[in-house]
Amino acid sequence: MRDALRGAVMVLVLLCGVGCKSFQKFLHDDEAVARVGDYVLYRAEVEAVVPNGIPAADSAALARKYIDTWASGKVYLLKAEEQLSKSELDVTREMEDYREALLKFRYEQHYVNSHLDTLVSENEISAYYDAHKDDFILQRPLVKARYVNLLPDSPSLGLIRRNFTSEKPEDITLVDSLAATTAIKYLDLTREWVDVTTVSGEFGIDWKALMDSRKNGVAEAKDSHGNICLAFIPEEIQAGNPAPVEYCERQIRDIILSSRKHDLLRTLERDLLYDASVKGNYEIFENENSSE
Repeated sequence: MRDALRGAVMVLVLLCGVGCKSFQKFLHDDEAVARVGDYVLYRAEVEAVVPNGIPAADSAALARKYIDTWASGKVYLLKAEEQLSKSELDVTREMEDYREALLKFRYEQHYVNSHLDTLVSENEISAYYDAHKDDFILQRPLVKARYVNLLPDSPSLGLIRRNFTSEKPEDITLVDSLAATTAIKYLDLTREWVDVTTVSGEFGIDWKALMDSRKNGVAEAKDSHGNICLAFIPEEIQAGNPAPVEYCERQIRDIILSSRKHDLLRTLERDLLYDASVKGNYEIFENENSSE
């Protein structure tokens, strides 16, 4: 045992004798690719952030970017260590504050995940909507629409045009079938309200231009490739009106859950302080001279 201990000490002495950088390289047993002062970056660290299977040029570019970023951080660190005062270099308080904030956040997340009721009823959504309807005034129209993009020489173009605005189930089925097999793109948005820009974006034009171009509810134009764009807009809710409750449902659910989370955390803070006080872990010391 004594011989083994002596051997270990001699190894450490030899390592220290060849310098800190050599000792650091010995620990890594890896090829160094960059150095800033006594800080060394090793190939394994770079390879860990470069995805496998990408082209060599991309791999080299990512590696160089990582090396440059690493070096930039280290030169700032060296300059700070060189020019800042001892008190300025002491980050103990900031690190403790950060640790406290991080652990508080993680515990709050854990507590919320365990205690938050995420079920929001339709009645709750309707009640919130009725009480805050002015918060859901539309800045742009909502529409229900059917959109198709076809080659100008498509054999289905005529049939789709003739049946595009029909309300008969068999005609709609025909359009769906033709569009599924011949259209470049087909969207049936007639079962839900969508922002008008969802449709105008397919045309690549402003939504006002789209709405103004309609004839009998249908807008038609050529895209940048010369293909035919058709949009049928059977229903719309104009800007300045409140959005329907079904359109706002997801937003209202998020608002309700956010409010519940806020209340839950406020209650948690109050309960933790009360519990600590009852158990004698929290007390405020009165200043005997405070009344003088």
